[in-house]
Amino acid sequence: MENKVNKPWGDYTDYFRTGNVVFKQLTILSGESISYQYHDLRDEVWHVTSGVGKITIDDNESVMASGDSIYIKKGQKHKMECISEEPLSIFEMQMGETREDDIVRLEDKYGRD
Repeated sequence: MENKVNKPWGDYTDYFRTGNVVFKQLTILSGESISYQYHDLRDEVWHVTSGVGKITIDDNESVMASGDSIYIKKGQKHKMECISEEPLSIFEMQMGETREDDIVRLEDKYGRD
């Protein structure tokens, strides 16, 4: 099952999705970022496969590059911005109740709620 979804920051492709596990690939374009957000119902693991990103976790910033992984717990505020010229590719696994509406956006440069 592959389902590509376009977003203002790039796109994501679903590779596997059930009610409690999702495996997808995010492609964040140069200079773009996902919203600063958290989830009430799921944890996530992100693994960077190409590009360089600036990640913010609970207001703490660091840099992630190819080969780096991070575990994001329910309720942790997080954001990723592509700071390389090439797109940032991240494989994401969601665990818990995996609904796309479980996104609480705190800041969003694209004006989404």
